[in-house]
Amino acid sequence: MMNNSTYCGIDVGGANTKYVVLSCVSNKEFNTLELKSHYFPFWERKAEFPEFIKDLIQNIEDKYPGTEFGCTITAELSDSFETKRDGIKFIVHSITKACANIPQFYSTSGQFFTPDDAVDLWIKTAASNWHATARIVGRFSPDTLLVDIGSTTTDLIRIFQSKPCPVGLTDTKRLQTGELVYVGALRTNVAALATELLIDGIPTQTSSEFFACMGDVLRVLGMIKSQEYSIPTPDGRSNSIDYCMARIARVVCSDVNLLSPDQIGNLAKQLFQRASERIKMAVERQIGSGLPWPPKEIVLTGVGAKIFDQEVIQKVDSRLVYLSDILGVKEAENAPAFSIAVLLEEWMKRENH
Repeated sequence: MMNNSTYCGIDVGGANTKYVVLSCVSNKEFNTLELKSHYFPFWERKAEFPEFIKDLIQNIEDKYPGTEFGCTITAELSDSFETKRDGIKFIVHSITKACANIPQFYSTSGQFFTPDDAVDLWIKTAASNWHATARIVGRFSPDTLLVDIGSTTTDLIRIFQSKPCPVGLTDTKRLQTGELVYVGALRTNVAALATELLIDGIPTQTSSEFFACMGDVLRVLGMIKSQEYSIPTPDGRSNSIDYCMARIARVVCSDVNLLSPDQIGNLAKQLFQRASERIKMAVERQIGSGLPWPPKEIVLTGVGAKIFDQEVIQKVDSRLVYLSDILGVKEAENAPAFSIAVLLEEWMKRENH
C-alpha cells in the first residue's frame, strides 16, 4: 500500500457514475491516466449495479494493479431505495465486494471512512461530492463562491480562507439554505420551472407531465450540440432540434402543427430565462450570506458553466473563473471524482506515515 501511486476517485450519482484514475508523480503533481462517465440510471437499473461496478473496477485494476479506490455517493437519493441509509448500504457493499483493496468513502466531515463506518455514519457519507470539489478549489481560489451547474442540479459552495464554509451538510438542509438548487443544464423537467408561459402575449398554463427537459430547451436555442445532449430524451425519440421543438410544444399541450417554430423558440427562451433566474437568485443569496464577502472570485464548473455564465455574474462584482482553466476540461467535467482521487492520495499518506 505504501508503494502504490495510482488512485481512483469514483463519483456514484443517481444518473451517472464517473471515475478518474490518477498517478502520483510527486507531492503535488498528478497525471490523469483515465477518466470516464457512464450513464447508469438507478431508478431503472438498480439491480444491475453490483455487476456494473464490478466490471468497471475490474477493468481499472487490470490496467493499473494495486489501485486504491475512493468513492463519493449521491445515488442514495434515488427512489429505487426505500431510504437513503438503504442506498448507502447497498452501494457501499457493492463497491467493497468489487475492490481488491479496501475502498474508502468520502464524507461531509472531510474524512474518508472504511466501508463499515460509511454505512454506520451514512448521513455523513451521503451526498458528499460537492465538499470534495470545494476543498480542491479552495487551494487555487481561497475566497470564492464555487458554482457547479451540473446536468441535474446546481451546487453553490462558499469557500473562505481556502476552506468550504457550508451552512447545510445534508441535501434537505442545503435546499433550505439555497446551497443546492434543483436546476441543471440537461435533466431538469421544464414543468418545474414554469407553471405558466406566454404564447403571443397570452398567459398559458403548462402541463406538469415530463414532456420536455432543459436539454430540449438548449438544443432549440442552439446552445448545445447533439452529442452534448448526453441523456435520454423524455419521450425516447431523437434529440434533433425538430424533436426537441415537438417536446417543448407538448408542454403547453400543443404540437408542431399548431405552433410555429418562432412560437416554440419563444417558449424555449422563456424557459431558459426561468432557469437562469433560479441560478442567479441562488448566487445572490450566497453572496449576501454574511461572510466577509463579496468573494474575490466566482469559480464555475459543470456542464452548464459556459451556458449560464453570463447570467450568473450579472450584478455580481467578482471575477469569473472557470474550473476547466485550472484543472483541465475533462477533469473539471468530472471534478468530484478527480477531487476524491487527489484527496485519497493525501489521506492514505497521512494514515500510513
